[in-house]
Amino acid sequence: MSFFTQNLRFVVVCIAVLFTLIIFMLWLLKDSSTENIDYVEQPTESENQDSKAEDLVEIVNADTNQIIEVNDIAFDMIWVKGGIFTMGYDSKRDGKNVDNWVKTKSVPLREVKLPDYYISKTEVTQKLWHEVMGSSPGSIYNKNCGDCPIENVSWNDCKAFIEKLNKLTYKKFSLPSEAQWEYAARGGAKNANYKYAGSNNIDEVAWYLGNSNKITHPVGQKKPNELGIYDMSGNVGEWCEDDWQENYNNIHFDGSALINKPRGLNRVIRGGSLKDSRTDLHIVFRSYYKPINRGSHVGFRLCLVP
Repeated sequence: MSFFTQNLRFVVVCIAVLFTLIIFMLWLLKDSSTENIDYVEQPTESENQDSKAEDLVEIVNADTNQIIEVNDIAFDMIWVKGGIFTMGYDSKRDGKNVDNWVKTKSVPLREVKLPDYYISKTEVTQKLWHEVMGSSPGSIYNKNCGDCPIENVSWNDCKAFIEKLNKLTYKKFSLPSEAQWEYAARGGAKNANYKYAGSNNIDEVAWYLGNSNKITHPVGQKKPNELGIYDMSGNVGEWCEDDWQENYNNIHFDGSALINKPRGLNRVIRGGSLKDSRTDLHIVFRSYYKPINRGSHVGFRLCLVP
């Protein structure tokens, strides 16, 4: 074997050994660089989706309207920015074309300061009632009209509905207090001092004795009020949380419901209905009924305090 061949073999062996050492050193450096790094588990796709959903809920719950779903039935809750308003009958604001009942039952004027809350865009419908309760008390004026307001329900029936709805949605719905109802009907902070909820022209905003043909109508067909709420005048009267008081002497400044201890014999109804005259649909009109009685022209809408 020539000298040249021996030296060539030696060079090749040296190169191979050097390459092996380089690979080994690189492996050692990589291993040591990862020893001091804590392993952070990456979120799964479903966890990412849950996080996005939580973020969305936070946005929706801030100061915007909410869409609530019960199985396949969805309904809207309108955000009502709190504020101070004068509750009750004011002849300068509300006009003099009201009956004597209003002049004695919706007085004296009281200043109320309400916090923010939500109120349903429409009255509770027959289809929502059936979805929550599994059955219907039976509408008198327009049977099997899913988009018509539920009627023929007592105050006690409404409370049972709300209890079931809260279990389904994990929320705390309630009937509105009388102050919450009136503030929303007047348009809240956007109040334009209309006689009816959304207009001085009753036919624009309400189903009443003069145009209802003595039946209820699907919710949301008339013009909404300043907040985008429908049918606060007419279609069906609406239960409130409050015990009936003969006047506003004891109204709460914070707008919370007036609840007697023990509870009173009657509960407040607001808004007027399909069978009432135009004077009974005025925003300031109020009436009452026993909580066990089912009014054939009485339904309700929902309230939610964030």
